[in-house]
Amino acid sequence: MLIVFWSLLIFLAMTVAAALSFFRLSSIKLKTAVGTIVGVVQAGISIAVLTRIVRNPTHTAMAIAYVLGLVLGLFLGLIVSDRLSRSMYSTCITFKKDSRKMEKLLKDQGFKVSCCYDSKMVGELHIIRMVTRKRHLAKIKELVNHYDQHAFVISFPLASSSQGYGQAMAGRVLLLNKIRSD
Repeated sequence: MLIVFWSLLIFLAMTVAAALSFFRLSSIKLKTAVGTIVGVVQAGISIAVLTRIVRNPTHTAMAIAYVLGLVLGLFLGLIVSDRLSRSMYSTCITFKKDSRKMEKLLKDQGFKVSCCYDSKMVGELHIIRMVTRKRHLAKIKELVNHYDQHAFVISFPLASSSQGYGQAMAGRVLLLNKIRSD
């Protein structure tokens, strides 16, 4: 009876630890302290479980509970991670003119942006990239249109990026504005 109890406890602990791994990865992007704390808890659970299994190598039920808990935890973590990423969009804004003022405006509004400059066939382009929630897309479009009506803005859900770039761009690109030729 004690083996069943420990096997059930190992199963639940590994389910939680594996599910926490997805939360830890997404929280590291947001807040380092939260990701670190979750990582320490996850490591503690794993060490405690593995120690228990190593102490009783003849009880295969505990090892099976470990594997099944790991599989279920990874599955649940994947589902939760997918649900959370559905509201997240990758946005790329392309300008033909200097975008430093727009970059500052977006940062002042609380957006985290990265910028790059490129000079290809169409001349010098200023590109701002960001990851944001779907509810902020209208605000971004309004700010961009106020700054430069000729800017090109594309956004696509991060959840679709796991399907491959071509499919994501073909199936889910949300065109907010078009570049107009000067």
